[in-house]
Parts: sequence; structure tokens; C-alpha cells
Amino acid sequence: MATTLIVLHSFLAAPEYKRYAAFVGCLVGVFWAYQIPEMSWYPECHPKAYRSTSLPLVSMYITGLVTLIAVVFYSFTQRNKLTQPTANEPAE
Repeated sequence: MATTLIVLHSFLAAPEYKRYAAFVGCLVGVFWAYQIPEMSWYPECHPKAYRSTSLPLVSMYITGLVTLIAVVFYSFTQRNKLTQPTANEPAE
């Protein structure tokens, strides 16, 4: 979740070069996600109880990358909408 918020914030806050800002935000989020979490453990009711897991870290990586892909796709579709002529305008 944290990586997603960093990517979205960097994309929305950047006045120019939004895709590059989102990419840098993703790198910062991935680095931050790697630094922050301590050892995570499976819950007591799970068959692998008391074993360490990296699922929270992996989920942060995946959601950050999915958000980055979504933001880049959104920026490309918005750019195409702005450059395509409408029905009332002649095509050049």
C-alpha cells in the first residue's frame, strides 16, 4: 500500500515528466518497503505458524509495479486523447 501511495503521489504532484516522477517514486517506494518491514511471521492458525514470510514485502513490490504500469498506461491514453482531432476539428 505504501508503494502505491508513493507512486500515485509522485505522479499527481509532478508538474512535468509525470511518468519519470512515477518511476522514481516506485524506486523510492521499493527501497523504502525493503528498509522498513521487520521479520513477518505467519499467524498461529496457519499451517506454517511461527515461520518467517516475505509475503508483505512481495505484495508491496507487486502493488507498486502494478500501480506504475497503470499510471503509465493512463498517461499514454490521456496524451492520445489530447492529440487526436475531434469530430468538429479537421485532421491535419
